[in-house]
Amino acid sequence: MSASLALLLVVGVAGCSQDAMVQYKAGFSELPARCSEALQPAEQEIKAFAGEAYSSVAESQDTNRRVTDTSQHLTCAMKFGGSVLREPTKVHRTPMWRNVSISYFLSLYPISANETPKNLVDYVPGSTLPNPPRTTPIAGIGENAITWVKENRGDPPRVSVKFAINNLIVTVETWGKDWPGRPETFPVIDSPELRADLHNGTQAIAKALARQAPSALPTAILTQPSLTSSTSTPTTTPTKASGGVWDPCEIPEDTLTVAGLDVRSQFRGDKQADSAMCMWRGGWYRLRVFHQDAPFEWSVYQSSNYVRPKPVTIGDRHAVQVNWADSDSWCVLAFEVTQEANLPDAGGQTLTFEASLTEDRSQTELCDELIRVTTAVAGAMPPTT
Repeated sequence: MSASLALLLVVGVAGCSQDAMVQYKAGFSELPARCSEALQPAEQEIKAFAGEAYSSVAESQDTNRRVTDTSQHLTCAMKFGGSVLREPTKVHRTPMWRNVSISYFLSLYPISANETPKNLVDYVPGSTLPNPPRTTPIAGIGENAITWVKENRGDPPRVSVKFAINNLIVTVETWGKDWPGRPETFPVIDSPELRADLHNGTQAIAKALARQAPSALPTAILTQPSLTSSTSTPTTTPTKASGGVWDPCEIPEDTLTVAGLDVRSQFRGDKQADSAMCMWRGGWYRLRVFHQDAPFEWSVYQSSNYVRPKPVTIGDRHAVQVNWADSDSWCVLAFEVTQEANLPDAGGQTLTFEASLTEDRSQTELCDELIRVTTAVAGAMPPTT
């Protein structure tokens, strides 16, 4: 036997022995195919977190499942609540919106038997920035669980919990808004009470997932994935197209007459792709109806023009009555149109009925008359929330 052949045999035997010495353990091999399966282990905790905003028919705002040779990723987000408070106003703090996002990431690489838990801080978005979110360890949730708060001026805080179990990493994120429980007060996007709800809800949901989700996932001894090919199958909920706005001048003349408006006084504003306005006289006031492709909450709650919001029922519709900040001669009813606004995940479009005095009457009389007139023409309006 030649010296070179002998050397090759020795190296080959050594290599085989080294491979045999490597021990691998089982890992999760498949994520749920649907969000309904992924959310089910924390269903009760999600319901408790959403509170009075909870609805069993709430639509998923975003679902995305990606599969490659080396990993699987599933994100599910739910939004509970509404922009318009129903009458009567409750005297206690009430959830307005409650949002939950759950993200699963599954690595399909083989898992060494002596592999240590991952440092999850490395998986925190923005962790490489000069001022990254400050993470805090949490005991009792998977492996090396951490939590942090993401804050942007003008937006609600977002509370996240991230934990790992074997080759699975799970991230739970919550955010929301509150009705403050005080009459004629705008919604609250940040408060100690809201933050407590977010922290408690996020941790409760994460604990439920860490406790129950792994038992529903199949396991296997993972083999080295092929890196020569990769497939991705995203499944995302389609974004609804805006589709323009409704023209208030289309309200039938007989409907306007029954409501007590002078059809001959109609004034049509310049109709744009994203807005339409029409105006009529009503004796001692003017009525302006304005539909715009802008989010209700931005147009009403974040506008400096309006004060003293309160819920009003118009037939089977719900609206928010507001007054102008610098004038007692106006009264406004704002409706949220079900048609999606011009910004993603920002709610529906804005439809306002705005009455202004032309004679010496009180604002209370004006608001009462506005409710009466709007109720009379409500059948001609587009669908509202």
